[in-house]
Amino acid sequence: MKLAEAMSHAQQAAQQTGPDFRVLLACGFTPQHAKTFLSAHLATGMPGRRISVESGTYGDLFGTLERCEQGQADAIAVIIEWDDLDPRLGLRSSQPWRLADETDIAANVTAQLDRLRAGLERVAAWTPLAVSLPTLPLPPAFKSPRFQGDPAALALREKVNAFAASIAMVPSLRLVDAQRLDQLSPNGKRSDVRGELR
Repeated sequence: MKLAEAMSHAQQAAQQTGPDFRVLLACGFTPQHAKTFLSAHLATGMPGRRISVESGTYGDLFGTLERCEQGQADAIAVIIEWDDLDPRLGLRSSQPWRLADETDIAANVTAQLDRLRAGLERVAAWTPLAVSLPTLPLPPAFKSPRFQGDPAALALREKVNAFAASIAMVPSLRLVDAQRLDQLSPNGKRSDVRGELR
């Protein structure tokens, strides 16, 4: 689906007279197009419903989940990227990347994943969730050559994979299949380094 088509579907869904379907989009970035595509996708699956998608505060994925209250939304979509787990893993980070920080970054990612698990489990008790784990590449800041797997990068991916296995067991939580996502939307087309740096 192209953006213009998604915008048309989203506008039509917002004007429907059927029952409301309210979605909270929790992410750390400004989700302008993500909201549009999510609305359009929901509209195709729920014709006649009035779809509204609200997002949390920029850069505050965790706060959005922690402030969420029962009855606030009919469903929650959560998009997690690497810089949500540690700002140094984002391209726009003002914090310099240093190899000496690898241990600290790993510890911070572990702590953030624990915090995220607690937030997801709390909200899943009353609201269906869809969760997308990091799909964009890690920054090119590791010591190994680009064609070679770096131990620190592999350890970070292992932490996220273990986290995925644990939250996939939570009732009412659905995890986006990263492999299927790559088939539908290849990584090279989703990753816009210039746009992010702008």
